Amino acid sequence: MNLFEIKEKTTVQITAMDLENREVMKLSQLGLRVGSQIVVERFAPLGGPVLVMVESREIALGKKLASRIQVEKI
Repeated sequence: MNLFEIKEKTTVQITAMDLENREVMKLSQLGLRVGSQIVVERFAPLGGPVLVMVESREIALGKKLASRIQVEKI
């Protein structure tokens, strides 16, 4: 299941990222890496970004990027 398919207020763990190395490195600096637990906070209207909580930070991820991050519910 990808990150964009998860319901709001759900805690998930990242299992895989189908991303380029530079994208993986950038997300890793923000705390998003395989094994990280995150909370899907909300989705912006009209297909906008998904807002996730990582540690104590809220991060916005675009739909295209979020759909390439595989997760499983905890």
